[in-house]
Amino acid sequence: MSASEVVLSSKVWIRSVTLEKAFARQDGISTDNLTPGERRIDKSWEWTFAWLLSGNIDADNQAKAPLIQVDDECSIYDGKKIEISSDLLFSSPSDLMNSIKSSVKRSAGRKCGASLTSPGSSLSSSISPTNAKKNIDKTVPNILMANASDGNLRGSNSHIERVPHDLQTLSNLHEPSVVHTLHRRYDEDMIYTSTGSQILVALNPFKFTMLYEEKVLDKYAELGTWEQSFGPVEESSGGELEALPPHVFRIADNSFRAMMNALQEDGLEDAGVGVYDPLKGESTAKSQRTRTSKSDRNTKRNVVVNQSLLVSGESGSGKTVTTKHCLRYLASLSQRNGKAASRGTLVRSSRPSLRNIVKAPSIRLSKSAPPLERGLSRRVSVSRGSGFSSMGSISEAQLESNRPSMDRRPSWILGSDIEVKILEANPILEAFGNARTVRNDNSSRFGKYIELFFSQKGSLIGATIETYLLEKVRLIHCEEGERNYHIFYEIMDGASEDELKEYLLDGYEKEDFKIINQSGTMDRRDCVDDQEEFDNLIESMSLLQFYPDQVRDIMRVSVSCMHALNLTFTAPSEDESDLDDANPHLQKFLSLMGLERKDLHDTICFYEILIAGRDKQRRNQSKANAEKGMEAFIKSIYNAMFTYLVDTINQRISIQSSKSSEQSASIGILDIFGFESFQTNSLEQLMINYCNEAMQQLFNAVVFKSMKEEYDREGIDSSFISFPDNQDALDAIDNKGTSVLSILNDMSFAPGTNDEKFVSNLYQRMDPKSTRFIANPLHQGKRMFVINHYAGPVEYSTEKWIEKNKDEVPRAMVKLLESSSNSFVKMLALILEVEGDPNGSLNSSLSSSISRKRNQKTVAKQFSSQLTKLRTKIGDTTPYFVRCIKPNQQLTPDNYCHKVVLDQLKSLGVMEAVRVSRSGFSKSYTHEEFTRRYQVLLPGKVRAASDREGASKKCKIIVNESLSMMSTNISKEEREKGIQLG
Repeated sequence: MSASEVVLSSKVWIRSVTLEKAFARQDGISTDNLTPGERRIDKSWEWTFAWLLSGNIDADNQAKAPLIQVDDECSIYDGKKIEISSDLLFSSPSDLMNSIKSSVKRSAGRKCGASLTSPGSSLSSSISPTNAKKNIDKTVPNILMANASDGNLRGSNSHIERVPHDLQTLSNLHEPSVVHTLHRRYDEDMIYTSTGSQILVALNPFKFTMLYEEKVLDKYAELGTWEQSFGPVEESSGGELEALPPHVFRIADNSFRAMMNALQEDGLEDAGVGVYDPLKGESTAKSQRTRTSKSDRNTKRNVVVNQSLLVSGESGSGKTVTTKHCLRYLASLSQRNGKAASRGTLVRSSRPSLRNIVKAPSIRLSKSAPPLERGLSRRVSVSRGSGFSSMGSISEAQLESNRPSMDRRPSWILGSDIEVKILEANPILEAFGNARTVRNDNSSRFGKYIELFFSQKGSLIGATIETYLLEKVRLIHCEEGERNYHIFYEIMDGASEDELKEYLLDGYEKEDFKIINQSGTMDRRDCVDDQEEFDNLIESMSLLQFYPDQVRDIMRVSVSCMHALNLTFTAPSEDESDLDDANPHLQKFLSLMGLERKDLHDTICFYEILIAGRDKQRRNQSKANAEKGMEAFIKSIYNAMFTYLVDTINQRISIQSSKSSEQSASIGILDIFGFESFQTNSLEQLMINYCNEAMQQLFNAVVFKSMKEEYDREGIDSSFISFPDNQDALDAIDNKGTSVLSILNDMSFAPGTNDEKFVSNLYQRMDPKSTRFIANPLHQGKRMFVINHYAGPVEYSTEKWIEKNKDEVPRAMVKLLESSSNSFVKMLALILEVEGDPNGSLNSSLSSSISRKRNQKTVAKQFSSQLTKLRTKIGDTTPYFVRCIKPNQQLTPDNYCHKVVLDQLKSLGVMEAVRVSRSGFSKSYTHEEFTRRYQVLLPGKVRAASDREGASKKCKIIVNESLSMMSTNISKEEREKGIQLG
């Protein structure tokens, strides 16, 4: 249906289920029990686009039932007209919840979520009883007014206006308009969409794009520099600089400029110069600023100095690449702000490589990688002598016995630029912490928080990396279609013949190792070459000052894990086990780890118990238990090595003592796992969702604060808006006394405890009246429970929770590593050690890491402690959010699936932010839009207003004249409730 066929009509969105019911009634089908099997909309999502031909959809004006005409090619009712009876115009939250639950089934293994619903909101989702009671009108609309930019994308589109860059500028902000706007922008290859200055929605294009070229980076950097001094550039300014569309560079730039503005205030204050604030869109006058000492910069009453970028999304949505772009852009700005910063392109300089020491072949850049990744895989560097801050020498006397002397190090390594080192940390972390999953070929299997430290002049002077929840179980078991960690494949494909011999891999193929072959998947769909990635890994390690012996030790331990999973055991009797000496991998594992056969046998095939609390007695392990013990040993070794890698990287990129006095501010980048809801959810999913629940509370606070500040600037009362707090959900998960994790920690080391006793204790101690924790008789029969998250309810299974939470490394395994002839393996033993004093044996960074591990007796306690510190750290910053979304599950370009996008918008909390916004005034217009929309009411008055008076003056004329035409019985207060003009 073309727009010309509709006269004097309005565009609307109608719930698909409401449309079904209306046509079902027309066809004489009962709507009381319309089951999913009777659904007749095959391709539609939860909303359908239509035209309102006549009637009214308002609750207070239903004299005539609305007549609509469907204009949606995804609906089988496309082009048909239907009258919507008044009882279908609104739904109660409970009816809507049941409707959605019965019609939308979550597919197994798919991350998803649902959002809470409130008055004035269009969100169809699971609703907690608490929030349902908070609804003012007890109903939610089934038909919503569309925006000028909404509409069917076929035909001439003459009725559709230009799609906005910012979701906040939508006149009607609701679920269908958000999803549709993202669709239109996606079709026009605009993958980034803003929601104010602190929130960015990023759609993964799954194809080549020119958005990250160096010239694009330069444009955003130049624009940011201009706006920092002179204020925002309007789209139609016509000046030398043009306004640029939303971009990950833009939000990174916003964070950097906000930090620099705060840092520069002390210097500008005495001169009385105003500083432009990108968050407020205005300059900060001298009278508005508070002067404080340098040591108290981040506690200013008016300005927060430190910033943070929080990147989230499900696997395959582009979090890893987005984080790289943020790092690259901030590193570029650092170089621009350096004393002798070069304005040239960041490229790798032709330096000698550690590869020349460890392996002969030269470095090659991947030509087969997909364009987005290929540009990021290139090493970034700057020319020597550029004047950027460099790292001084690092004292590690304790490790000198395990590496060559200082004079054996290539001289250029000592002067590597800090920006380069920070960027070079990514390939190392990806090699040992990323893997191919069903959804993503380079999925980070751990969370990380990278904190960049800047000087007063905006130059990078150091960084730290904190990691969370490395997925150790992947080492033992990979699902079909997935791969293990990249390092195993890269070694096999990239190591030279000499290295293969050194690592005892000569004569073996990838298919010979269980750690690689168990999933049946060897390659990467993104065409990244493992051999070239191995070369890049070695180069990155050289730039991060890993010594040749360190590199060899790390590779040897990685290979030992490959051999270890291939070990087999014999069973002399039902209760006994022994190492299988016929297995060729046994001697190779022992040699790589520097262990003796007898020591390994005694550790894995036996265990000790205490008799009467003091006498030790050794018992045989069964074959099955010996195999489990070996698996635990492998996970412990790899996890300790990953900890060592992170700590070593931190030593190389940390602020050196000579520059500690220059530290002024920081920008943190959080790359965290997205909300998860699978067919089976365990302890790992609860901790991941706990983290997302905590980040959502912060997200809500930012949205709420931004909206309140906007209302205050416009002189609009905002006291009626309530903050959507999810503290009760956080308390149900982790709170001293009665919460899931506190009960789990209490039970984990109780005598004779098991999963059955834990879950029984859980049901007894948790509040039965809680709306966040639900365990009905059906759940209890399966030892399960439900947490009602901000993104919807998730059902958790408690199987093996006690074992997972304890995650103990037996003292015998630590002693086994301590007996190694390899000093690096002994280092891993110290990392795994859970008792004793680490002081004096390691550098402070590694010592601190080990201390943290020792103070945490359980996995849940350790993660809870990390999350508390993370929340405190982020709470002291101005946060910016990047919500990464994949437009389809097939990971294909030019394929936008509304349902897939909507699920992620809910699980990422974007729809919750929409709900918060709609709790205030749900419709907003710019002065120009308002004048254009309503000037027909008073054409004479509008024409009388000169162009000089502008849209603001015209708006006031329209409003005042319209109100004067209303009944004199309407009070001033009632008029002001009808419209607020800022």
